[in-house]
Amino acid sequence: MLAEESQEDAEVHEQVAEVGEKYVDETAETETETEDDAEGENVIEVKSEGTSWAFKQWAVHLMFPPDAVPEHTSIVVHKWKYSVRSPPLQEHEAITSNVSELSLLNGQELKFNTKVKLSLSHSATDAQGYGPVIKKLIDKETNYWEDVDGTRDIRCRQDFEDNHPSHMKITDFFFPVAQADISECSTYAVVCRLKASPTYTITSGGGSFSHPDFPDVTVTIPENAFAPKAKFSLELKVQEVSNEGFEVEGKFLGPVLRIKCFQAVQFLKPVTIQLPISLREQQDLNLNPTTCLVRVLFLKSDNDQKEWIEITDDLVKPPSLDRKFVRFHVERFSAYAHYVESRKNENSRFYGQRIINFLNSRIFVPPILTVFFAYFRPDLLNILCLICCPAHLKGEELRQLERQGITPICKNSIRHPCLYQEEYAHK
Repeated sequence: MLAEESQEDAEVHEQVAEVGEKYVDETAETETETEDDAEGENVIEVKSEGTSWAFKQWAVHLMFPPDAVPEHTSIVVHKWKYSVRSPPLQEHEAITSNVSELSLLNGQELKFNTKVKLSLSHSATDAQGYGPVIKKLIDKETNYWEDVDGTRDIRCRQDFEDNHPSHMKITDFFFPVAQADISECSTYAVVCRLKASPTYTITSGGGSFSHPDFPDVTVTIPENAFAPKAKFSLELKVQEVSNEGFEVEGKFLGPVLRIKCFQAVQFLKPVTIQLPISLREQQDLNLNPTTCLVRVLFLKSDNDQKEWIEITDDLVKPPSLDRKFVRFHVERFSAYAHYVESRKNENSRFYGQRIINFLNSRIFVPPILTVFFAYFRPDLLNILCLICCPAHLKGEELRQLERQGITPICKNSIRHPCLYQEEYAHK
C-alpha cells in the first residue's frame, strides 16, 4: 500500500487487479477453446416457402423469399476470425463487420433460385465521402474478394425501402446495417472505404472536374497548365472529418480532398481548388470573410511516410474565402484540407498544430463507429466501469454483461458529429 493510500483505496485497487487477472484468464481459456479457424457456427433450416433468420450474437440477418431453395435445406453460418478470412484492404479501408460464411453441411456449393437479402451489422460511420460495401470471397486460395453490387447503408428501420415483416425482426442493436441481395452461399464481410470519383483523363486543354457526390468540390485546370502532349488520369476522393472540439477555439476544419494522379506531371500553371467550408449544407457557420483567416494544409508524402503540413505562406496567391467556399491555387497533386479561423488569438499556432496532429492521427485509419458501455460493479465498491467496442459487436457485449447481471447504459461515440446517435438502457 502506498504511503498516501487509504485502506479503502487499497481494497479497491486489489479488487480491480483481481478482475483484471480474471479477465486475462478467461481470455486465455477462450483462445484455447477457439483454436479452430471458425469462432462459432450455427445451422439454419430453410424451407421452400421462405423464411428469415436473425443471429443476434453475430449480427447477421438473412431473408429467404419463397423458392429461394429447391427443397428443405440446412445452411451452416460460420463466424470467422479476422486473421483467417478477411478481405485485403487498400488505403482508407477498414473491415467493419464480422466475417460470416454461409455453406451447406456437406460442403457443396449452393446457388439460390432467387435473390436472398443479407444484412450485416457494421461499424462504419456515415461521415460523408465514406461508404460501406459488402464483399464476397471468390477464391479461398488467393483470398480474392469482389464487391456485391447494390450494397445499401441502412442507419435505422425507417430507411428500409419496403415494409417487409422480416425487417421488423432486425433488432435495434443491429443498426446500422449494410444490406445486399446475394445469389449464393459464400463468405461475406463489410468494408468501409472512401468513394472515388470516375477516372478523369486530363490533357493540355484543361477543364473543371468534381466528385459526383460533391459537385461543389472542384479542381479547375486552366488551358496549357501541362505540356502540349500531356495526357494522364486523375481520381478524386472527398473525406469529411470531425470538427468537434475545434469550434470553441474559433476554428472550422473543412473536408479533405484527395487527388490521385496516376503519373508524375509538371505544372506550367497553377491549378485552382475549391472546397466548401462544410459538406453539411444545413450547417450555417456565419463566418465573416473580411475578418476570417484561411489556413491551407497539404499531405506531404515521402515514400511510405506521410505528414500533414501547413502551406498557406507557400501558395502562389493567398487563399480566398466567401461565405460558402475556400479557393486556393496549387502546383502539385496530393491531398489538401483547410481550416478557417474566425478569430485570431495568441494561441493560434498551438490550436493550428492540434488540427494538424488530429489529421495526422487519421491518415491511415478510417473513422469507425464505436459504442461505449457504462455500468457500476457492486463488487468493486460501485466503481464506474467503461467498455468501448465497435458498433457491430455491441450485441455480444450486451449479452456478456447480461450474463453477469449487469445493466449498462450504452451510447455511440460522438467523436464525429454526423454519427448515427443512439442512447438506451439495457433492461
